[in-house]
Amino acid sequence: MQTTLYGAKNNDSTLNTDVEPVAPGIGRVICPECRGRPESYPSLFPPEICIDQCTTCKGQGYIYVDM
Repeated sequence: MQTTLYGAKNNDSTLNTDVEPVAPGIGRVICPECRGRPESYPSLFPPEICIDQCTTCKGQGYIYVDM
């Protein structure tokens, strides 16, 4: 199933993505912040900030959405 995620200040940024159904009314999509690669996400920030995982998906690589 295909869906569109909206974000940014006025919901003007969009991302078309596939939804994997996991339960009735619940789906799983690739994290829009790290694009499903949470292990490479910390390299985008300087080491003194101490970010060690994606803050959106908590290092899982995906987020849950309602369908």
